[in-house]
Amino acid sequence: MSAKSRWARFLAGSALLACILGLAFALLLPWIHTWGANGEELGRSYPGDELLPSPIISWTHGVTIHARPEQVWPWIAQIGDTRGGFYSYTFIENVFARLGKTHRYTNANQIAAAWQDPQPGQEIITNALKINAVQPGEWLLADSVMPDLGWTWLWLLRPEGQNDTRMTIRMQIQVPGAGQAGPLGSLVDISGFVMEKGMIQGIQDRGQGRFPPAYAENLGIVLWLLALAAGLVGAVLFVTRSGWRLPLAVGLLAVLALFILTFIQPPLWVRVVLDGALLAGAVRAARRTGEERPAKRAVLSGGMS
Repeated sequence: MSAKSRWARFLAGSALLACILGLAFALLLPWIHTWGANGEELGRSYPGDELLPSPIISWTHGVTIHARPEQVWPWIAQIGDTRGGFYSYTFIENVFARLGKTHRYTNANQIAAAWQDPQPGQEIITNALKINAVQPGEWLLADSVMPDLGWTWLWLLRPEGQNDTRMTIRMQIQVPGAGQAGPLGSLVDISGFVMEKGMIQGIQDRGQGRFPPAYAENLGIVLWLLALAAGLVGAVLFVTRSGWRLPLAVGLLAVLALFILTFIQPPLWVRVVLDGALLAGAVRAARRTGEERPAKRAVLSGGMS
């Protein structure tokens, strides 16, 4: 392929990727705000709503946990960076902990009696968020300790049937003088939801008596990077090789897989299957393009003889 053709492919692929990402994030943001919540949960008021009358970011998330509230509450009661953690992605949490020079996060896999009596005023994120109020067994409300930021975070439990619990999480942010969230708010939505989704899954698993194996988080990172690598292989082959359909398919499917891995966060076995399919496609695309070279040389040799 000529350099001109490669540049044309590169620009066409970049434009297609930009359109796909723009559409995907436009559809994703409203979903982020209300993930898992039903109509009743979205329509009601919550403890702490009165603290921030004009939030620029507001999430209401819900999940059903197959355990009674008294089995779930101890995990909520010990939330905090110097306590039981937030049951999310520790490698990301600790990046922010290092930046803020605060306590290193460790997510607990057991209930600690010393952490079962949360009190108003206790910080759950050092220098950022403290407990505002607690209704033991039912809800815990935290709010910001930073004077230039209004931030509330609520965990609320309600019995559902005889053996299940409905957990609702409400998070709101209000910035003085800001009328709307803007691009920065969208970034907070996207990045924050990744962590909150991990936390919700972490609380749900622990409430139901399931504990992630020690390797789960590192394996999840490796699988995410493999999906990214498959997408990059597809992109390079799309730009540099004449056979473009399979590389393009691999690249587009990798983008879809990365969205699934990042925002849906399926079980590890699903992630392995997705990666296996992507890597198989990338290898097949590479082999096809590798076979093009001798075939072209043979054609050129035949024409010159």
